[in-house]
Amino acid sequence: MTNIAQIQSAVLRAIGASCLTTAEIAVATELKGPQVWAATGKLIARGYVERREIGCFALTSDGQDAHALGADIGLGPVTRTQRPRRRAFGHTLRQRAWNAMAVTRVFTVPDLVTAAARDHDKLPDDNIRRFCSRLAKAGYLRVKPSRRPDHRPNSNGHKIFEVIKHTGPIAPTYLSARKSVLDRNTGEEFPV
Repeated sequence: MTNIAQIQSAVLRAIGASCLTTAEIAVATELKGPQVWAATGKLIARGYVERREIGCFALTSDGQDAHALGADIGLGPVTRTQRPRRRAFGHTLRQRAWNAMAVTRVFTVPDLVTAAARDHDKLPDDNIRRFCSRLAKAGYLRVKPSRRPDHRPNSNGHKIFEVIKHTGPIAPTYLSARKSVLDRNTGEEFPV
């Protein structure tokens, strides 16, 4: 099987309703590892396959439709009409802060900075403070009436935030042009 379209079709059929590793796909299709990796990458770019977790590939809804129809994958570049590749989440400061919010549920900005900031993050305090403020305006967080004391003289202390709505694994995004928060888990948009 040398045609890349045939290889992609075989990989699509092998995955089916499962979540398989590249080694499992290689065994099911009798392909070599590099062939499976290349085909899986192209199927991800076309929006047919997604990586659910490290090393586990599954069909998207478009991939399930193609599999159900027994469609063969055509050659050629991914066109603009096809679904773009979903941006990986988990590596930004705001995504790490969102993950920490899911665990702690009640926190201050310094708590999130301690949990989420890395050495390469620029101005993590300001970034997380703006993120929390926008999430509060969009209805994801509630600001508690009391404050947590701070060690600095003349400080009013830190605002205490409480999570009221955590809709999924992907952090909401602030859209500055629209002055709104987009929830990438539900597709909803909230003005702030």
